[in-house]
Amino acid sequence: MNFKRLFRDFKANLTKNITFILLVALSVTVIVGFNRSMDSYLQGVYKFWSDCNIEDGHFSITESFSKSKIRQLENKYHILLEEYKYTDIDLSPSFSDTHILLRIMSTERNINSVGLISGLMPSNTYEIALDPKFAQAQGYSLGDTITLSHMDYKIVGYAISPDYTYTLQEDSDFLNNPNTFGVGYVTSLGYKNLENTNTLFTSYSYKDPSGHCDILKSYLDDHFHLISFVKSKDNARLNTVINDVNSPKTIALLMGLLLIAIVAFTISISIKNTIASESQTIGILYSQGFNKNELLGYYLSLPCLLVLLGILVGYPLGMLMSSPLTIMADQQYTIPPFVFRSTPFIYFGGVFLPIFISISITYITLSSSLNQTPLSLLRGHYSSNRVSNLEKHLTFKHFSFFNRFRLKDIIREKGSMISLFLGVLISMFILVTGLYFRDSILNYIDNLTKDFPYEYMYTFKSNSDLDKYSKQGEQVAFSSLKFEVGGHLRTASLYGIQPTSDFFDIPDLAVLQDNEVLMAPCMHTKFNIQVGETVYLINELTDEKYPIKVVGYCDYDFGQYFYTSNSVYTQILKQHTSPYNGLLTHIPLTLDSNKIINLTSKENIISSTRNILSMISVFTGIMIVVGVAVLIIVIYLLMNMILEKGSINISMVKIFGYTPKEINKLYLNGTVFIVILGFLPAIPAGHWLCKSFYDFIFAEMDKYFLPYIYPTSLLLAFFLMLTGYFGSSFLLKRKINKIALTEALKNRE
Repeated sequence: MNFKRLFRDFKANLTKNITFILLVALSVTVIVGFNRSMDSYLQGVYKFWSDCNIEDGHFSITESFSKSKIRQLENKYHILLEEYKYTDIDLSPSFSDTHILLRIMSTERNINSVGLISGLMPSNTYEIALDPKFAQAQGYSLGDTITLSHMDYKIVGYAISPDYTYTLQEDSDFLNNPNTFGVGYVTSLGYKNLENTNTLFTSYSYKDPSGHCDILKSYLDDHFHLISFVKSKDNARLNTVINDVNSPKTIALLMGLLLIAIVAFTISISIKNTIASESQTIGILYSQGFNKNELLGYYLSLPCLLVLLGILVGYPLGMLMSSPLTIMADQQYTIPPFVFRSTPFIYFGGVFLPIFISISITYITLSSSLNQTPLSLLRGHYSSNRVSNLEKHLTFKHFSFFNRFRLKDIIREKGSMISLFLGVLISMFILVTGLYFRDSILNYIDNLTKDFPYEYMYTFKSNSDLDKYSKQGEQVAFSSLKFEVGGHLRTASLYGIQPTSDFFDIPDLAVLQDNEVLMAPCMHTKFNIQVGETVYLINELTDEKYPIKVVGYCDYDFGQYFYTSNSVYTQILKQHTSPYNGLLTHIPLTLDSNKIINLTSKENIISSTRNILSMISVFTGIMIVVGVAVLIIVIYLLMNMILEKGSINISMVKIFGYTPKEINKLYLNGTVFIVILGFLPAIPAGHWLCKSFYDFIFAEMDKYFLPYIYPTSLLLAFFLMLTGYFGSSFLLKRKINKIALTEALKNRE
């Protein structure tokens, strides 16, 4: 290999080659950064769960087990069973409509033991460790005092237990909101101080190494009043973090590899043009005994060098970038500090795949260029510029000269045009997908703000309390159930609403017959459930199935909901008593927090959704920046290569007396429709990727963001694309102006 010439070729096109290196570095940075950050975070999650002995599931019953009963169940079902108690303390200021709940638990737990994040664990009666997100949202710091049931507790540390990795008040909740809910941990003596003044809740965590949880569930259902039975795989507090963390790294890998592919294709076109200009020299080398593989090895050396330099720059940048990227997960989830590690996949995705893709594409492209006879190569560059059959048939006779010239030039430069189309498509795909991610959440928030039917929904512990306050709002019936789709159980809520409801405007409720329901449109988008289809809802506690027939859509599209009338609701679930278990209000109620199981407020849902938006904004911001950068660079590089290849023709056109404005129309303005064609398929492609992303991260949850993009965002993307195109054209005008008239006299037969 002639290293001197390799170095000379590198210097001859220094700006272009540095640009290629930076593009490779950018793609490797994205791949390594996201995969290292998310993989390390996920390893931290698994280590936290292992160190703190995470549960395999938990359940609640109306009674409490004695210690002997717990030992009996452990021996019978070969499980580890632990009772834990907790109490919810209302910290809401008297002047506020917002309920702020702090869930207090004891640190003395073997299953789901408490992991320290910073500070100290509580060691005496009046010390407490808080969930750090709740502490930050409420303005508490280490050393501060928090008042619980008229007793002061000193905050000595920040801590979390595995079952609150995603700090949801209820297992079935959609989003966490540290402004209204958090957890705290005290010693056993500190907890006993609170037992006498607050309502206690009892639950049981189990470890099931033998896989007998289903038999245990059947036993509990037969002999006790089972309130809930949740396996870890169905627990949103646990599984959501896994889905959320895996999605960005998958998308980052896709983005990075697509970018590598277009860079490799662009490099190969550049070298292919070089081969065309050096065809006579190559023909002489063939005549002297050089073979194709020797020359192919040389021409592959430059792309190899560019990719390796890009990896050398991008890999350490990705390592540095990985730490800040964990903010995406840190804003939603809570785990103790973890160590960043590089998994074998990072080397595979960040080093091997870029090299393999680049060399493969370049080899395939260059191999055909060098697969010519010495005689055809000796005839020079113009021997390869024969009129193709496509160009012969497409004469464009009815077009003006300028349009005919531009169309003919596009056909002749079809390789570069395909590369330009793909480059625009990929860059706009990245940009539009980022806008889809952001706009889908913004649209959900907008719809919540405008159309959410109530301000507050109270779930009471007793029906007598529900009846007592019923005149202050409107009673509603709802159940959280499962249904099977694609071999997986998914969550859906069934609402029973009065046809004359003052909160919901659903006229079709009055005409629904037995088993008939309306569904939120997202049920069709996410699961492809069709109108007219029969769906079987499943009560997980009893395994009883309830058939429902979907007869239409409902405009209230805020989650995986089925809506029906209160009478049909009781018929579906085979209830013989009042179905109502919730109360809807437009104003907050003044009542003892111990009377309610759960409070859902419109403002809390919106606030929680904004937390998701802030997390997604980091990811979408990176995608938008990467998309714009790649767009500008790819357009400039490819159009520059087209001009370099056509420099002799441009010189001849100048000799014929064409003005600079006319030359620009011939060689620069003709490719704008290729750029627009690249933009159009990016819109459905972005919709597809956005839907796949939300399908994945919300797979186990009963909420969903419909893929949506605002028209203004599409206009912004289109404007950025045209700005990049015309900006590149403006810069290339100077290059055209510098092409000398004598260029036409070079390299002629």
